[in-house]
Amino acid sequence: ADGTLALRGDLNASARLTVVGPPNVRGVSWNGERVSPDARAADEVTSVGGFVGEVALAGSVRGVSAPALEGWKFKDSLPEVQAAFDDAAWVVANHTSTNIPTKPTYGDGRVLYGCDYGFCENIVLWRGHFNATGSEKSVNLSIIGAFAASVWLNDHFLNTSFGNSTNNRNSIDETDQIFTFPDGAVLAGQDNVITIVQDNMGLDEANNQKSARGVRGFQLNTGNFSDWRVQGKIGGYTAFPDKTRGVLNEGGLFGERQGWHLPSFDTSSWETRELSAGLPNGTAGVGFFVTTFDLNVPTGLDVLMSFTFDDVSQPYRALLFVNGWMMGKRVANLGPQFKFPVHEGILEYNGTNTVAVALWAMESVALKPTLNLTVDTVLDGGVGGIVANNPKWSATGRT
Repeated sequence: ADGTLALRGDLNASARLTVVGPPNVRGVSWNGERVSPDARAADEVTSVGGFVGEVALAGSVRGVSAPALEGWKFKDSLPEVQAAFDDAAWVVANHTSTNIPTKPTYGDGRVLYGCDYGFCENIVLWRGHFNATGSEKSVNLSIIGAFAASVWLNDHFLNTSFGNSTNNRNSIDETDQIFTFPDGAVLAGQDNVITIVQDNMGLDEANNQKSARGVRGFQLNTGNFSDWRVQGKIGGYTAFPDKTRGVLNEGGLFGERQGWHLPSFDTSSWETRELSAGLPNGTAGVGFFVTTFDLNVPTGLDVLMSFTFDDVSQPYRALLFVNGWMMGKRVANLGPQFKFPVHEGILEYNGTNTVAVALWAMESVALKPTLNLTVDTVLDGGVGGIVANNPKWSATGRT
């Protein structure tokens, strides 16, 4: 109305602005601030006149920094290997046929593929029960899907099948491995349980998308399994509670099923333990680490931030949740991804944020994972109008 051309944009440094426009443009504003004209320079732009001015970088750009991620709270997320764990509510894995072209190779005819039971996304857990005589010495498992799987007998860690990994220096979509039982691990005359924690990082392209994800073969050296049970993402394909974050956001880890990764989940009773300390006693297993941090980003800035893990080869996998959203999967023995950008809208630029890390130690060694919030770039301008939608924890559908 007053002949001012209102421009908006991002700057990473002060810049010379040149505008050639119609005669009724008498002034220019940049991100709401009036730009002082340089009339002499404008005359040199074009014979019909123009506008030249200097747009300066806001001083607030230099004042942005990322807070340290500290004060972590920790809780074990693999109660499934403890004697008191009850899997009665899990899905019984008793199918004897499958539409997946890759059929089971050995066992007793039961199909142990996650998708056949409604669990196609992320980590899936299997529990195979057998009544031991004391003669059982090992279990032979064929793990298909090319991703890692860790195996326990009762509460004894046996080993990890790494699949496609620098650990075996091969491209392997299926591993066939004998897991030997330690002395004293088998409970004669009692129910014994093989627990498998298996990753699933997605399906292949083309016809390979039909390939199986699960256990293609299973056999004790003597005796048989009485039943198998399976648990993945809470609610499976359709009954999962977090419809805002969607079908791919969660997997089957105990902490995920309970919603430990969600904002406002009460961790006050948890152990205080820094992420860099890894799991207690340097054992294989899964643990959840949760902390919060505050951001106070000045308005009018577009601040690009990332969560950056250590770039060191270690035998662990980690799931990164920011305000309840899975924003990264770290495969520390393989990589190469260790830096995960997270944008405004997931991050609360002016408020409290929750970050959770599900740490899966795949060997009984001491781990020292680190995670930092880093500022990658600060731009003067900002996108504006971003409203976060990060639903808080609710018990509904979690128990």
